[in-house]
Amino acid sequence: MLRDLLDPGAGAVDPGAGGIIGVVDRPDLQRLDPWRWEPRRDGMLVAVGGAGCGRSGLVEAIASVGPSIRVPLHPAGAWDAVHELTEIDGDHGGLTLLVDDLDLIADRFEPEHRQAWLDRLATLCRRRRELGLGVVLTAASTDGAMRSLEPHASIRVLMRMPSRQDHRMAGGDAATWDARMPPGGAVVDGHRAQVLEVDPVARPPIDPRRRRLGAGPIAVIAADAGAVARRLEHAGRAVVPVVDGLAAASAGRLVSTSAIVGDASAWQARWDAVELAAAHAELLVHGLTTAQLRAVTARRDLPPPLPDGDDWCWLITPSRVLRAQLP
Repeated sequence: MLRDLLDPGAGAVDPGAGGIIGVVDRPDLQRLDPWRWEPRRDGMLVAVGGAGCGRSGLVEAIASVGPSIRVPLHPAGAWDAVHELTEIDGDHGGLTLLVDDLDLIADRFEPEHRQAWLDRLATLCRRRRELGLGVVLTAASTDGAMRSLEPHASIRVLMRMPSRQDHRMAGGDAATWDARMPPGGAVVDGHRAQVLEVDPVARPPIDPRRRRLGAGPIAVIAADAGAVARRLEHAGRAVVPVVDGLAAASAGRLVSTSAIVGDASAWQARWDAVELAAAHAELLVHGLTTAQLRAVTARRDLPPPLPDGDDWCWLITPSRVLRAQLP
């Protein structure tokens, strides 16, 4: 009966219309009910299932019913998506935050960034009602990153698991496990349900947040000072080593194209080097780890994760550490 209702030619269900994301079999009432998603009412949905179970199809179905933000898989984009929502107070207008493959996203972060990201995500889960925000999380199991977030869920969806034991470990009743459950099949509140197939929502690539550099001089703490110096010279910068650059800064002789470049040891050779450079130029950190950045700059705040690519770096400002790109 579920398959008949889901037949595209039957015309019985219009995906996305009225918030419909699927159908739920109610044998106790001898009927099939629409399965709807309404962010303000439903709050937070957690879906767990093995490979090929249709978790991403559920996410696409929910995306089809209203405004949503889908968290990218790469750490920089995932960090930005969650960070931006935590920065905005007030009502989010019934927006749905979609986090597909939570465990995969979390595993791509460095440990310190992973915990900070999960803490921010947990804050959104706790405050979702006052923020007017829906949250959808999917994962392969309730272990790992999902463990601390799943207790906030108001709706739990159990999709096809590899074994009956996995099904039970995820909170399901052994009697509801079905090894032949098709993609999109699920158990919701003990009832068999099926997600409607929808066309994926086209989303333009999201550029990671970054601060554009000004037209003035820069100073770069680099893991590979030689490579950075050659890059900047090719970009038309007048590159000088740390000692000469600091002397020029003290004398007011830095020009707009100046670039003071050195590795961590060159910058640490003089106790006030970082502070002096930051007073006269935009201070960049390239190719260093978070621990190395803290050791050289004495900053304790956590910088945002950087995207892949040799041009990305951190920009040190008085109030925070931001992303930037080398010229």
